[in-house]
Amino acid sequence: MITTINQLRRSFAMRGAIGTLQMCAVYVMARLRPEARRVENLRQESDAAFDREWNIDTSGIFRPAADEVLGGNWRYGISYQGVNANDLVNGLSALDIYYPDFTFVDFGSGKGRAVLIASTFPFKRIVGVEFCGDLNRIARQNLVRHPVSERRCNEIDLVNADAAEFAIPAGPLVLFLFNPFARPVMQRVVNHVRDSFRVNPRRIIVIYFTPYEADLWQATGLFKRIEDTPAIFDTGNV
Repeated sequence: MITTINQLRRSFAMRGAIGTLQMCAVYVMARLRPEARRVENLRQESDAAFDREWNIDTSGIFRPAADEVLGGNWRYGISYQGVNANDLVNGLSALDIYYPDFTFVDFGSGKGRAVLIASTFPFKRIVGVEFCGDLNRIARQNLVRHPVSERRCNEIDLVNADAAEFAIPAGPLVLFLFNPFARPVMQRVVNHVRDSFRVNPRRIIVIYFTPYEADLWQATGLFKRIEDTPAIFDTGNV
């Protein structure tokens, strides 16, 4: 687990001294607000209920240390926290696609919550990409525990890899992001997706929760933003 010192090191690398101080001030003020505490309590209760239902462990916030991840992008990784299950189900349900044609890729798959939710849809294949080995092992354990009877896709790969180095799969794609990493890594992922599309034009949809770096996807000129919450980008049929 990441120490406070390592957390500050990463923040300084990402935001600089002034940005780090601003982040600390915002964090403290948010924690003092009753409404923020209420929202956090509700989130924790929802997460716990999801895990109890399936006898799995996808809750909590996890910050790996630098020596617990692959590649050189530890300082750009954002702490793991599972996406709200209902929000993702609603987002996937609203897609106007024939699921068996599409591969679902979760960048920063962590403990595997989004992967398990995606498995209840009839995707062709599901891939989780996670640079922390400990989180990836937990995701594998969760996959074993999750009832096969609840899945409509059993072609699932949990890859321990740096997202910045991950090769984009062929074929139509649904790419999922829940604020997994900071701008430098996001830029590299966007570049890989853009280059893959140019070599092999096909429909690609991006579902991006907490879309701090949404402008990078828009700047490719490939995607039309069709939703705001979460941000959904779509190349359209090619």
